[in-house]
Amino acid sequence: MQTPPKLSPRHREIPKLKKRSTRIPDFVQFIFEMIVHPLNKTLDDPPMYKKSVILLVEIKRATKSHDIWYFYEVLDQTDQQARRAFASFPEVKTLGLIVALGDCWTYREYHREKMVASPSPSEKTDPTYHETPKDSVSPSVSVDFVSRHFGPKGFARLQDPASDAALGAVLLRLRNLWFTPECECYIPLPA
Repeated sequence: MQTPPKLSPRHREIPKLKKRSTRIPDFVQFIFEMIVHPLNKTLDDPPMYKKSVILLVEIKRATKSHDIWYFYEVLDQTDQQARRAFASFPEVKTLGLIVALGDCWTYREYHREKMVASPSPSEKTDPTYHETPKDSVSPSVSVDFVSRHFGPKGFARLQDPASDAALGAVLLRLRNLWFTPECECYIPLPA
């Protein structure tokens, strides 16, 4: 034989699909509170602050037909995200949530007292542990002050004037959750 035999073709490596995390929201809004000495109203150098999460935002692709039930399909994922946020920020009592499907969005809230804690790793390996079924009801709730801007369909389109009004209501709601009436940032909710 004059030439060496042909080598078998290299097997193509099939790229592994990346494991996508569902516990990390697409966006998170934090609030930072500067710590001021109560006696002389001064800041430390460098300034000290407390950080808290106030809003989760989860965005999905648009659906062909718009129905409020498509938003509910995302809540299993946001329930996990909210549990993680409450575990990470023990001072947070209420957490806002925006779920967007393309250009349509809605607002809901999680309240700490209605949440079930995430199971520990040892709990998950326990043979007697049973995870909450996927079809269970989400502990998130709608907020009348915001949802009245959505109308009967239960969500808003970014292009609609109702969307601007609903976003303004979300801003007021979050301010009132985090600031006291004595604070300059506080704006009372209209009746």
